[in-house]
Amino acid sequence: MTDSLPAAAAHAVRIVLVADPGVAAEIAQELADKLPRLLRRRVRADVDWRVTARTAPLVADEQLDVSSAVDVVRPFLPEGDWDAAVFLTDLPRRAGLRPVSIEVSSADRIALVSLPALGSWRMRQRARHVVADVVGMLTRESADLAPSPEEAAW
Repeated sequence: MTDSLPAAAAHAVRIVLVADPGVAAEIAQELADKLPRLLRRRVRADVDWRVTARTAPLVADEQLDVSSAVDVVRPFLPEGDWDAAVFLTDLPRRAGLRPVSIEVSSADRIALVSLPALGSWRMRQRARHVVADVVGMLTRESADLAPSPEEAAW
């Protein structure tokens, strides 16, 4: 299903979702379809949000941090053809004894989202909102997107 874009779409922002095989990949594929519309509502309506999903296993333990994930994720990203990437993993992540749901590297324009830390109840909905928020944060800096007038009014 293709959503119609505003006639005055300023430019395209390319988002890559990389996910572990299984449930994380299913969620990433659903997000690839739904995220552009959500990003137009929550971040900027005048942007052509292009979202693709890829599947790649993250071989790590629960102590993995986003700087290590950058090295794991980068081979699965199209060369120079993306503005932000989000890795969805089904691995539980921790900082000591505390669960970690999201870790972001603004400099690398990559985020790591641990689905188990979002909880099992309404996980797909939570993942959708978390990914939209993270993409909004990453693209405001990398794609030089100022908040929309509606967003600035919040």
